[in-house]
Amino acid sequence: MIKSSQRGTPALLQVHEAQEKMVALVVPTKSEVLHLTQAVGRIIAGAHASKRNCPPWDNSAMDGFALRMDDIASATPESPIRLKLVGEVACGDTSEPSFELPPACTLRIMTGAVVPPGADAVVIKENTRLETQGEDTFVIFEGPAKRHANIRFAGEDVAQGAVVGDDGNCITPARLSLLASAGFAQVEVYQKPKIALIASGSELAPLGVEPAPHQIINSNIHAVAAALESAGASVRLLGIATDTLDAHVALMSSALEDEWVVTIGGVSMGEKDWVRPALTQMNAEQIFWKVAMRPGKPLVFARKERQLFVGLPGNPVSALVGTELFLKPMIRRAQNRHKLFKTPVWAELSNEAPIKKRADFKTYFRAKVDFGSQPPKALALTKQSSGQISGLAAANALLVAPVGPESIAPGEPVQVLPFS
Repeated sequence: MIKSSQRGTPALLQVHEAQEKMVALVVPTKSEVLHLTQAVGRIIAGAHASKRNCPPWDNSAMDGFALRMDDIASATPESPIRLKLVGEVACGDTSEPSFELPPACTLRIMTGAVVPPGADAVVIKENTRLETQGEDTFVIFEGPAKRHANIRFAGEDVAQGAVVGDDGNCITPARLSLLASAGFAQVEVYQKPKIALIASGSELAPLGVEPAPHQIINSNIHAVAAALESAGASVRLLGIATDTLDAHVALMSSALEDEWVVTIGGVSMGEKDWVRPALTQMNAEQIFWKVAMRPGKPLVFARKERQLFVGLPGNPVSALVGTELFLKPMIRRAQNRHKLFKTPVWAELSNEAPIKKRADFKTYFRAKVDFGSQPPKALALTKQSSGQISGLAAANALLVAPVGPESIAPGEPVQVLPFS
């Protein structure tokens, strides 16, 4: 049977308590090595130290002329100084200049090219002009240069041995560029947690199949799968468990290769809600059932050995809100992310009338937030039923109404959780 970790009928867990219990039981996944170009969006496992200096040599930051700063220290527009052009160094040249830059001379230099020995500044091309005298070319300078002007030094960006990808960092395009520049063609990342996804209910028809008069399309499983995959999970769809105990036990027990099993629907008090009885049959340990929140109260969390079970409510908004608040932090924990939970943003309620809620529940209103205004303006949308997915589709944030007040007045500060 399902073993309860508390005796009697416990008070409903608060949202943060449920979140803490769930992430506490998550075991980080093992690591794997991927080619860097296949690792965008993945989470780095272990510290990766740069194999080389970035940049690897002192180089020019601009197209211009390399020189000795002292040679043009007294240059002015009225009394310009000219230096003899003695060569050119381009980015990609196979070797450093073979000579030290002589005094009173200059080298044409391209962006990224090695700064020649003896030079201590680069003057950009736009601040010079050329003169020809016989077979010689001279560069005219009408002002002084600062020491090290327009020179990027070896290791200035990243020194060899510096950490360029730490445990828990996400590989963004910018970090991919950093890792590649630091000499990595492959990178060690955390494996994606494997999640089996099951929809509960004989009323569901598969996507693409014309539903019978008594059926609805099984949209939830695809929406939740998309949310989980976008957060970094590997999702396997096991399909629909029809309204029998045996069907639920069989499908939930078939997910032997997955770390977690997530069900959608069948977690409330109805006679056809078979998820919890199936967990009983499977001898799982129930960690908790029900959270003091709306939408999404009938959430169940259980485990059997190392496998975790999360039962989401079947209403579409409840399922996706539960995914956002509970499953996504679990995925972040599985990949050792530094930050598990989103930080709320303060906004001002812009509704014309107060919004009402239960005092003993934390409520997540679907909201449209104008983040461009100061402070941001949050409008709680009209469609707030847990079955009205159009309201969630129109929202860009969840407006968080805490336990306590029964209403929030227009103009009051509120916290919002942006979706992006």
